[in-house]
Amino acid sequence: MSIESTTPTTKIKIKYCTKCKWTNRAIWYTQEILQTFSPPTISEVSLVPEIINPGTFEVYISRTHEELLYRRKMKQDFGLSEKEKKVTYEGFPDAKLLKNLIKQKLEEWDSISSDVVGEHLSRGVGTLLNDGGVDDDDYNDEKDCIECKKEE
Repeated sequence: MSIESTTPTTKIKIKYCTKCKWTNRAIWYTQEILQTFSPPTISEVSLVPEIINPGTFEVYISRTHEELLYRRKMKQDFGLSEKEKKVTYEGFPDAKLLKNLIKQKLEEWDSISSDVVGEHLSRGVGTLLNDGGVDDDDYNDEKDCIECKKEE
C-alpha cells in the first residue's frame, strides 16, 4: 500500500490581498512551511490571490474540512464568530508563530511525533507579529492598508 492511500493529506491555503502587494509575503510563508513540514505531513500549499476583499490575509488548513488557522485583523472587523476571533491577530505572523499554529493543529488531528517537525518548533507558540510596514499614523479607519488606499 502506498503512503498516499493510508495517510490523510493536509493542505494549507494562503489567501492574500494583491492590491496590498502581499504576494512576496505569501510566497515567503509558503517557503517556510514547505521547508519545515516535509511530505506527507503537508501535501500541498496553495496561494490564493484575493482581489475583491482588500486587506485580506488568511491561512487555512484542511484535511477532511477546511479550518481558518490565522487571520490578519482588519480595522472594520464586525460580527466575527467566536471561532474567527480566536484566529484573528494584529499584523502578520512571524514564521515561527505560523508554523507552530500548523503544528498544533496537526497534533490536535493526529498527534504527530516531534521528529517529523523540527525540534526548533517545540518551544511554544510565541507571539512574534509584525505590522507589515503599515504605520499607525498613516492607517485610516476606513481602509485596510496604505497600498489599498493608493489604489482607490
